[in-house]
Amino acid sequence: MNKKIYNKLVEVAKKGTVIYESDLAKAAGMNMSLPHERRELDRQLDEINSYELEQGHPALSAVVIQKESHMPNRHFFEFCRDAGLLTGGDEDEFYIRAQRNVHVFWASQ
Repeated sequence: MNKKIYNKLVEVAKKGTVIYESDLAKAAGMNMSLPHERRELDRQLDEINSYELEQGHPALSAVVIQKESHMPNRHFFEFCRDAGLLTGGDEDEFYIRAQRNVHVFWASQ
């Protein structure tokens, strides 16, 4: 697991804020204009989310949003579907709930 990305996400979650995907990538030394680095960031976020779920925590990458949409990228929703967290319903409502769960959890840590 990329500890630099993980620690940044925890910092953001504890503050009750969000981080743009591009800013997270930059902080991790990645260039989002390169497709392989975009895929690598998605892979790293999957690994972090898997770890968090194993610990009984919410999906930490709910605090990562895209500048254009102010929503997570499609990969976040795919991960959540695959993990059984998103089982139909409205993605917007799911995302709002997921982000709130992350903020509440990390505020108490």
